[in-house]
Amino acid sequence: MDPDHQEMMDKILAGVDELPPMPEVVIKAQELLANTDSNAKELAALLETDQSIATRVLQISNSAFYGMSGRVSSIQQACLVLGYKNLSEIISVAGVQKSLVKKLPGYGLESEDLWRHSLSVALGSKIIASRKKPELEMVAHTAGLVHDVGKIILDPFVVEAKATFDSFLLEEQQTYLNAEQQILGFDHAEVAAQVCQKWRIPEVISSAIRYHHSPSSSLEVELAFILHMADYISLMSGEGYEDDDYLYELEEGTMNYLAFNQNDISELTFEFMESVANLLDTPN
Repeated sequence: MDPDHQEMMDKILAGVDELPPMPEVVIKAQELLANTDSNAKELAALLETDQSIATRVLQISNSAFYGMSGRVSSIQQACLVLGYKNLSEIISVAGVQKSLVKKLPGYGLESEDLWRHSLSVALGSKIIASRKKPELEMVAHTAGLVHDVGKIILDPFVVEAKATFDSFLLEEQQTYLNAEQQILGFDHAEVAAQVCQKWRIPEVISSAIRYHHSPSSSLEVELAFILHMADYISLMSGEGYEDDDYLYELEEGTMNYLAFNQNDISELTFEFMESVANLLDTPN
């Protein structure tokens, strides 16, 4: 990386330290969930120390996605009826939502755009993993949730260079990803990998996120291909960013690696859309 791009990278990475950390209660809850000796009462007591997280966990637990609409009235009940695997996903969603619901003027995104796309990629990555490698379901879901968090850090710098970005996008007919690489010297996926370290997210996830636009380059190639495909299908299903969705391309070999055909893509597109709609269908 040349000196100018390195200086810019250093400035941008300083923004990672300004990003709110993953709530401590979420980290401790995930540790409890991984402990086979833990119990529902203990987990409920922990979650209830953070009312905003507890409230969101209850809302998601009662969504149509989990088939429990209006029937889960307490955190302890959620632990018992949904099981630890589902609860782990719900806690992850509750933990990152606040960070992801925000307007990003540099990218032309409204406050819900990044959140809805991230949710779609999380659910989609889990669906694809369940078909191809079930043991990756949990990490695939987490990777999908935070795969584009680098855009939050980059947005002020994109705003600052908005004229240059707009000119590049219009004249070159390229994506924001290409513009980031050309103008800044790196992209949002690289920055997202740094955020993963701040949020104490495992290396297997940060590596897949770092290469989710070029999965064949990742050391975690299976997870990276799953994330890449979920990102693509989410954009095609309408849970994308509109401006450059039509320019997004699958890396050559992705369909073969995952052993998918066009019928699979059509089925998954519908399944992604249905999953997002159901998860967002929560009681007020």
